[in-house]
Amino acid sequence: MYCVKCGKENKDGSKFCVNCGCSLTNGNQGLLSGTVSYENTYSGVRNMENKSVGLAVASMVLGIVSLLLVCVPVVPIICAVLGLILGAASLATKKGGKGMAIAGLVTSIIGAVPAVIVAVTGASL
Repeated sequence: MYCVKCGKENKDGSKFCVNCGCSLTNGNQGLLSGTVSYENTYSGVRNMENKSVGLAVASMVLGIVSLLLVCVPVVPIICAVLGLILGAASLATKKGGKGMAIAGLVTSIIGAVPAVIVAVTGASL
């Protein structure tokens, strides 16, 4: 069970939150003195959602780098492939940062196409 005030996970049947000490019994589920503010509830939920966006951020950064370094022969291809892998992993595990993971996938694909064209053109010369 989660505390409504701070969002900390507690053992089922606990009477008080181990993090903030709020009462978890009598149907209050974290209500202290009969009231709880919306901001405390929202910040606890928001903190739980924002913990795992690292893959999505890395995917987006690698996609942008692959777009910026199109003229360099090998680097954007490597960045684009890594961006695709990390973005797909972020979406597959349903971690936070879905929008950033999608942006990473799109920028990686857009960055990979011209990089491959530049590499093929350079190899043919």
